[in-house]
Parts: sequence; C-alpha cells; structure tokens
Amino acid sequence: MNRLAFTLAEVLITLGIIGIIAAMTLPTIVKEYKEKQTITQIKYALNILNNAFRLAVAEYGDVKNWEHIENLEEPANRKLFIDKYLIPYVKGAKASQQESYDSNGLGYPPTAPPKQPNGTITGMTSRTFYPITLINGIFFYAGSTDTDGNMTIDVDLNGKKPPNIFGYDLFVFILERDRNSVYAVGHDYANPMTSCTKENAWSCAAAIIKNEYKIPENYPVKF
Repeated sequence: MNRLAFTLAEVLITLGIIGIIAAMTLPTIVKEYKEKQTITQIKYALNILNNAFRLAVAEYGDVKNWEHIENLEEPANRKLFIDKYLIPYVKGAKASQQESYDSNGLGYPPTAPPKQPNGTITGMTSRTFYPITLINGIFFYAGSTDTDGNMTIDVDLNGKKPPNIFGYDLFVFILERDRNSVYAVGHDYANPMTSCTKENAWSCAAAIIKNEYKIPENYPVKF
C-alpha cells in the first residue's frame, strides 16, 4: 500500500514560508496590540482619577473651594491636597510616606529619566512633582499648576519602567477646578496634535481621545 507523506524538503519549504509570513505580520500584530493596550490604560487611568474626584466633590463640594487649591505650587500643599482629596477615594491606593519626589526611589531612576520623543530629558524634582501611588502597575504623580491654577497629573502606564517617553508610556492630565473633572491636557485645543510632537508631547492623550480613542496617523511615537 502506498502511503502519502511529505518529504523533508517539502516540510522545510513549508516551514520557511510560514516563517516568512510570520516575520511579515508579527510586527503589525505587536504594534496593534501595544496601541490597544495603551488606549485601554489611558481610559482606565482617566476613569480612576475622575471617579475619585467625583467622590471627593460629593463630600467636600466644588474643587475650587477645596483646601490648598490656591497654593498647589508648594510641594507640601500639593501633598496635603492629594492625600486628602484623591488617595482616600482610590481603592488600594496609599499616600506616600515621603514628600520628596527624589528620595528613596520615589522618582525615576537616573538611568531612565522621563523624556520627550526626540530624546530631550524633562527635569523632574521634588519641587515640581509629588508621587501619588502605583495602582495596577500605573504610576500617578502630581505636577505643578497651570496659569489658571489647575493641577497637572502625569500618568506612567507601566510604572517607572523604561522607556518613560511622553506620548508612549507617559501621558499628562489636568484637574480643572472650575469643572470638577480631570481631562487630558489639550482636550480643549482645536487640534491637540499641535502639542503632540517629537519635541513636545504633552497633549498626546488628548490627541488620541479626540481621534475617537485611536492613534492618529501622524502620531509622533511609533508603537
């Protein structure tokens, strides 16, 4: 009886073809997965912040009337603000035991400082930032305030692990005290992509959100 079988050469050719197809498609699959993961985490981080502050508003009233809101430039006041109005309303969150951003590993390691997509390092010190907490691998920290007195809240989607690039794993949000809500920085821009560039990626979260939670075609960072 004759038996049908593949020769070794045929098997090797088939495996070679499969390898070529995999090599061609795998980068696209990985890219799409990373993009979807990033978008999901942005939504999650924004929900955490807004849900917490909504609970605080229900207890203390409008954000603009909260304690320390007028002097958030001072690190000590920012810590008091965060520890009172945010930490208690996030399940599992704990207040930092130290005020210093730089001390004992609270800040980023010197080998992986936060930077813009073009490689420019952004200086972060205890003077301008206060680490909030690590929640499900996401690192939240409060920045300084804008000209309207609104506090920025930076979010690192993979904790303090590299690459720490704005627009890739680092995104910036803002607590707008007149609206009692947190938004992505640049959400009110006609085109958030004007501040989502290789040199300045502050409003990249807003660019993604405004693009119906999809990565814009001209996005400055490759996933």
